[in-house]
Amino acid sequence: MTASHLVVESHWTCLRQPGGVPRAILTMSRDVTQERQMEAQLLQKQRLETIGMVAGGIAHDLNNVLAPLVLGIGSLRGRSPTSLACGSCRPWTRRAQRGAEILQQVLSFARGTQRPAGPVDIGEG
Repeated sequence: MTASHLVVESHWTCLRQPGGVPRAILTMSRDVTQERQMEAQLLQKQRLETIGMVAGGIAHDLNNVLAPLVLGIGSLRGRSPTSLACGSCRPWTRRAQRGAEILQQVLSFARGTQRPAGPVDIGEG
């Protein structure tokens, strides 16, 4: 809503003469523009809170999936650091780290915390 628009709430009542013939219409109106704007802001805030809760739940579930993978990769690297298995772990390690970074971003959003501005590589992963 812009400043040039006004939202009003009106109540109309037909006033009648003693014989039931309409005589006049009584109208009572009030400006509800600010109330409507505040309602819209409240709904927006509630939507964002809900999105934050959903994002936090998703991040938690994905973290439960990601944690065993990270631990498994670490276990493979610890068993044979010079073998071929270790070399094939590097891409998995990078992807797991990237997944953890994404989860951290989602959790930051869900909590409403700000991250410092900086470049984001959207092609990574």
